[in-house]
Amino acid sequence: HRGEGAGIILVAIDGALATLPKDPERPGFIIFMTDGKPTMGETTESRKLLAKVEKARAERGADSLRLFTWGVGYDVDTHLLDAMAGLAGGVSEYVRPEEDIATKVAAFANKASQPVLTGLDLKALGDKVQLVNLQPRRMPDLYAGSQLVILGRYTGEGDIALQLGGRVNGKTETFTYEGKFAAAEPMYAFIELLWAQRRIGDLLDQIRLQGETKELVD
Repeated sequence: HRGEGAGIILVAIDGALATLPKDPERPGFIIFMTDGKPTMGETTESRKLLAKVEKARAERGADSLRLFTWGVGYDVDTHLLDAMAGLAGGVSEYVRPEEDIATKVAAFANKASQPVLTGLDLKALGDKVQLVNLQPRRMPDLYAGSQLVILGRYTGEGDIALQLGGRVNGKTETFTYEGKFAAAEPMYAFIELLWAQRRIGDLLDQIRLQGETKELVD
């Protein structure tokens, strides 16, 4: 894609989906690469594009489609690329003009070929603590050599167990981690700022891509 418009992206996504067999045993990967911003009318066309991506994944099943987005250069729509990848279980990658794209592609191919856990879900067991407003809202897959940082808020306090669930080779796996959530912890006050920045950025992206509503603005 070279920034001609959202219509071209829709045609490209449709074409890619048409060539992917609907095989639940073999997830289909779509890699969308662009070196420019699509010229789109405010939010209408971006909403259509994101709706198409979400619909395609829902129809095929969560494990049957992954969309990875690549932005090359500085003049790319990072908000849209991040949202596209986030909706379809993939990740977004960016290549600066001075970087060697071959090296980045090789690293990506190596990572994408080694999924460790897909369909991630994190929850607190019991009723002592409730997790709220986690960021990212939809967790991406976890690949070999990668890490996932989740920021969020919680209510309650005390010793709890966190359960991370997901699928490995079609089988559901769960991992449990014990810890203590304090009522207050001044030493880690900086985490509040990190969460707030991520939360505000997410809300601004929603406004930009989906349109302004009173709820989002408030």
